[in-house]
Amino acid sequence: MENVECVDLDLSLPQYQVYLYALRNATIVNGTLKSKFRFSPAYARRLEKNFDRLLKTSGPFDAIIEIIDPAVTREIPCYFYQDVSVDMLIRYYREHGKPRPQFEMFSMDDLLRWRDRQHRMYEACAGVFCMSRALAESLVTESGLPPSKVHLVHAGVHVQPQRVSEPPLDKEGQPMILFVGRDFFRKAGDLVVEAFQILRRDSFPRSKLVVAGPQKWPLRGPIPPGVIFLGDASWPILQQYYSFADLFCMPSRTEGFGIAFIEALCYGIPCIARKDPVLEETIQDGVNGFLLENDDPTELARLMQQALNDSSLREKLHVRIPEYQQYYSWRRVAGDMIQVVQRDLAGPKQKVGPVSATAK
Repeated sequence: MENVECVDLDLSLPQYQVYLYALRNATIVNGTLKSKFRFSPAYARRLEKNFDRLLKTSGPFDAIIEIIDPAVTREIPCYFYQDVSVDMLIRYYREHGKPRPQFEMFSMDDLLRWRDRQHRMYEACAGVFCMSRALAESLVTESGLPPSKVHLVHAGVHVQPQRVSEPPLDKEGQPMILFVGRDFFRKAGDLVVEAFQILRRDSFPRSKLVVAGPQKWPLRGPIPPGVIFLGDASWPILQQYYSFADLFCMPSRTEGFGIAFIEALCYGIPCIARKDPVLEETIQDGVNGFLLENDDPTELARLMQQALNDSSLREKLHVRIPEYQQYYSWRRVAGDMIQVVQRDLAGPKQKVGPVSATAK
């Protein structure tokens, strides 16, 4: 990415202001206090004011790439980087009769209002970078964007994978399954624990399940036998378990992309994911893991057993580690984005190679 200067613009508000917006938009969902302030009109207007101020004080810029869609200006080409659209959330609500997990605080009226705003942002932006092909297709078929404004780039791992030589003390040569997810129930951690108990009872009595993410044990009762609970573990600790895990299991009930899966693949670990259009772009059944179709713990235990018994699958994945690490890197993602921006800035007369990202 030579001759490209990148500047980080921080639109965030002071913490006390964020707290006030959160209080004004708080609601109780399933006994838990949640806030939908990030989708409130007042919060959006405040971000737009910050955006205008930063453009005046920090520019000039040739183009702007934004996470999600906080603001837009027609004076400078603005691109959004997203993993989900409001149209996808509305479709989920209509198909399931309830909001998508992680968006439980929003009514259908909330989503319809926010969709109108997002459509205005899409109409004014120069393009949208998508984490998934499912989002890219939805933007064209549901949101009405022209295909020329939609660019599939996927995502990258947050920390460069590096294998460590010393196994964790609790490895003990036994099969080890890894689950990493702060949002424990949306990531189906409860299902993983239940299936693991079946696996341990019926086929792998000395196997281990490592659970990382939640700050405290999220289920009722004591931690089951064979489960190693790490809490909100740091990356150096997780690195040990990624280096020696035999299987990564996180059949999320909904995902925007699933960066934890590509972290596992970059370590050569087979994965069990949910059979979902977004996750199927990364995990192919029988190729680099297995796909679960429902919330059946017995079926998940069977897939765990199948994966642990398939040593050839792990051997094939180890060969593909360099391929995964090269593709699922933020440097590659940034390079693809910059190619799109440079092509758009060059205009139709100057030839700049097209960018296409292919799921691995």
